[in-house]
Amino acid sequence: MLPEMFGDASPIGLALVSLAAGVGEELLFRGFLQAWLEPMLGTFGGLAAASLIFGAAHPITPGYVVVASLMGGYLGYLWQSTGNLWAPIVTHSLYDFVVLCVLLRRRS
Repeated sequence: MLPEMFGDASPIGLALVSLAAGVGEELLFRGFLQAWLEPMLGTFGGLAAASLIFGAAHPITPGYVVVASLMGGYLGYLWQSTGNLWAPIVTHSLYDFVVLCVLLRRRS
């Protein structure tokens, strides 16, 4: 699936896709969802619920749902500990870029 979607993409193209995913998903999952859930569920409950939903939104494989949920927890923690969305946006974007590059290199 990834080679068909991104096999011809340049490194700059992969970086732009990664940046778009990092910005969009962090605005949605941390900036909106986690921020909305925390007043109802508490700090940990909001973080946990948003992280599980983040994982469920990445159903590549059952194992990756777990990995994405854990990554969501880390990204949510970054947002809580820094007080801004830039830390999780940058981290998420860099993670996506590295993973795309590694997976595409292995499959070529």
